[in-house]
Amino acid sequence: MENENWGEDLISLLDEDGVESEYRIIACAELDGVEYMALEPIGKDPEKALMEAAQLVFLRLSEELDEDGEQYLESIQDEEEFDRVAEIFRDKLSEEYEFLEDDGEE
Repeated sequence: MENENWGEDLISLLDEDGVESEYRIIACAELDGVEYMALEPIGKDPEKALMEAAQLVFLRLSEELDEDGEQYLESIQDEEEFDRVAEIFRDKLSEEYEFLEDDGEE
């Protein structure tokens, strides 16, 4: 199958249940010597994706190595760290994305 997204940085990730999903790498940033990535999920249904608000996923590049000797991406468990990383990406991507403020209200 040919890649229709030439020139885009795409990545496939497995979740805890072994389900594979594809993401577009939107941006990378460093905070306190740790590398982070902002990823946008690539939906299976392009029309549905246009109707929904895009959600970015922020992951940290691990300090540990996997069985192949390479770093892997991991979720950010610490809320304060996540907030700091999210703010960096908000500043970096504010021209391309409109961010909704999370004030805890629906």
